[in-house]
Amino acid sequence: MAYKDEDKVPLQTLDPRFIEGMAWVQSLGDKKHKDHHWTRGVSVNEILGAIKRHIADIEKGEYFDKESTLQHAYHAACGLQYIAHYVRNSEKYAEFFDQPFGGPPNRGGNLGRRHIPNPLDPGYFDKTTRRGSGAVQGSERGGAGGRDDPNLGLVSLSRGPAWSSGDEENED
Repeated sequence: MAYKDEDKVPLQTLDPRFIEGMAWVQSLGDKKHKDHHWTRGVSVNEILGAIKRHIADIEKGEYFDKESTLQHAYHAACGLQYIAHYVRNSEKYAEFFDQPFGGPPNRGGNLGRRHIPNPLDPGYFDKTTRRGSGAVQGSERGGAGGRDDPNLGLVSLSRGPAWSSGDEENED
């Protein structure tokens, strides 16, 4: 069987310095709150508050956290990592989804039980970027080429599932 690079997670697309920055933030958090404190469960509302404070500092032109001296972006990314981990393991962490505008995910967030595609699933990119055998982006067909381009079979989450098989007709 031939080796196929496209069958592997494209980790080379991630900036290694960004990953290192997140690791430094995590290391400081482990010293401050005990190792892997976030895996024991932290209020999602508290995590969102911390993420928003770091983003607000970036919006104000402050790029480095005064306490850690690391970039606010690294801190915010760690918070997003925690939430992604909780969502992926939502049965274990259900009690920590305490945000006032939502609750625990049920495999599609608070959008109902829709299938949310996983980019790690085989064939994901075929489903989300191609329709039939054409594999032509919407902008090449004269469409907008964006997320809501009917030529791509993609629809926004507010209008339905994150991807369609192409068998349904658009109801616009």
